Amino acid sequence: MEHGAIPDGARKRFPMPIFEGAKAPAKEEIEPVVKWLKEKSFFSQIPAYDDLVNTRFLPDPNNVGLAFCCR
Repeated sequence: MEHGAIPDGARKRFPMPIFEGAKAPAKEEIEPVVKWLKEKSFFSQIPAYDDLVNTRFLPDPNNVGLAFCCR
């Protein structure tokens, strides 16, 4: 949270999610951000979760190195 680049005033409204290893954020974790972007007119409509999250870029959990298994 100290180095997550979330401004002090927004930390209570948008808590920093904790990611265990390499996995995509849950839909519930990104909903506040997506709603805020819609309110600020960055989105004309709220995009589907699957359009925002692409797990193909994540490492294969069955074939990871020491960085993931021993942290």
